Amino acid sequence: MTDSRTRQWDEYERVDGVAVVTGGASGIGLSMARAYAARGARVLIADVDQAELDRACVDLLRSGSEGR
Repeated sequence: MTDSRTRQWDEYERVDGVAVVTGGASGIGLSMARAYAARGARVLIADVDQAELDRACVDLLRSGSEGR
């Protein structure tokens, strides 16, 4: 039996729902935001650096994610 806390994420697994990613403007946070968006999740990203956050949002939108 697999513990849900340690289950590996299937590369092609679809994610339904909303993912909230803090520190999402760069680094691991941005990578996670991209991964969730690519798998169908609605992603909310937050960061203390507004300029980087704006760039990350543009990047996600250009990659085909929907946003407002």
